[in-house]
Amino acid sequence: MQSISGMAGFERTLNSHVDSKGACSEQNAEGASDPVFKFRDSSHSAFVLQGLNHLRLSKKFTDVVLCAGDEEITCHRAVLALCSCYFNAMFSHDMQESHIQNVTLNGVQPSILSTIIEFLYTGEIDITEQNAQAVLEAASLFQISSLEAACSIFMREHMDPSNCIGILQFADLHNLTDLYKKAEDFSIAQFSEVCLSEEFLQLPEALLLKCLSKDLYLDSEETAYEAAMNWIKSDLENRGGSLPAVLNALRLPFLSPYSLTKASDDPIISQNPECVSAIEEAKRYQNMHLNEWQQLKSVKCEPRNYREVVIILGSMSIDDVEIQHKTIMYDPESRVRSLLEPPPFQKYEKIQTAAPLGSNVMVRTNLGNAWLYLPHENVWTGVASPTQPRWHGKLVACNNHVYLVGGYGLNRTVLENVEKYKPDTNTWEVVTTLPTQLLTGTQ
Repeated sequence: MQSISGMAGFERTLNSHVDSKGACSEQNAEGASDPVFKFRDSSHSAFVLQGLNHLRLSKKFTDVVLCAGDEEITCHRAVLALCSCYFNAMFSHDMQESHIQNVTLNGVQPSILSTIIEFLYTGEIDITEQNAQAVLEAASLFQISSLEAACSIFMREHMDPSNCIGILQFADLHNLTDLYKKAEDFSIAQFSEVCLSEEFLQLPEALLLKCLSKDLYLDSEETAYEAAMNWIKSDLENRGGSLPAVLNALRLPFLSPYSLTKASDDPIISQNPECVSAIEEAKRYQNMHLNEWQQLKSVKCEPRNYREVVIILGSMSIDDVEIQHKTIMYDPESRVRSLLEPPPFQKYEKIQTAAPLGSNVMVRTNLGNAWLYLPHENVWTGVASPTQPRWHGKLVACNNHVYLVGGYGLNRTVLENVEKYKPDTNTWEVVTTLPTQLLTGTQ
């Protein structure tokens, strides 16, 4: 080990490395062996790098000053050209910057430029959530590929629903393909949370439409519809004209009939003929037979990646007097069970039959009342009762509609009428009769 004085007090320690014999031999022209001492200083590259940075800080042998705002950073053209294709091109060609002392850089924050230069001379940098985008932007400008990759890795590993959209926009703006793909995949998988962020409301229209057209992972199409309407209404004056394009990007036929009715009653939709037409088209799709639906080639009729859950409805008797109602959601994927809003039934009322209505659940009780549970809002709402009194009939779901079949009416007459619920008018209508009267069971 040997200590050698460096420049202006800068010192290093040399580590010499020799092969296992301490030397190697080579044959000269006469066949004799000339000893060769192979020496490799493993600290040399670090010494040179540290020495160059020491020279920079001491402003020795420097030949250029980078200026950004009020910041002036003295550097060596050789180091900048070696580490950055941007500076290499700037200093290699017959450009003004190749021979002037002060070079002004626009569009770069002074503090970020200082951080970048420090990295070029030391190979070290602290990337944080606060500076990652700015450092990546500067690294992209200066064409420092290793730093670009490091920032991209950091942003991918620290992506969450609150910053995903910002990263998506940033990657799109700077043509960062891998980072964009990661942010896009994240937004698709976590859309239900991503759409609640402030950044989502700042999306430009082109990116919003692109996002809504993807096979998002959703509990229901209502989530995408509500997110899109929130985006429109957050700046209605400037975005109102985009409503037809936004509705066209949604899968409106997969909204529940109840939600379609609410949509058609929304003033900003009902006052736009093109939007009204889109809602009416979705209703027609829902009234098609299954084989007609399957023959359609429209993307509007292709389901998204919905997350399926089990809704458990029931009640228990406490001391044979009080009935306690419960609504439970079970997620088979995460195996998590959650208590939801219990139904607001009367004291002796309990569920007799239930069926899905779109993404909602319709139930009828032993008192003949009809209720609708909306899982995406976690609320219960009362709906109209069938046209005639009916006990022990069963609700049946088919093609996004609910039918009431069987049971008996007044004087215990077995009923043959089949009724269909119409959510757009909150009414029931008799649509057919059973070839054979059916009593679907007793309580």
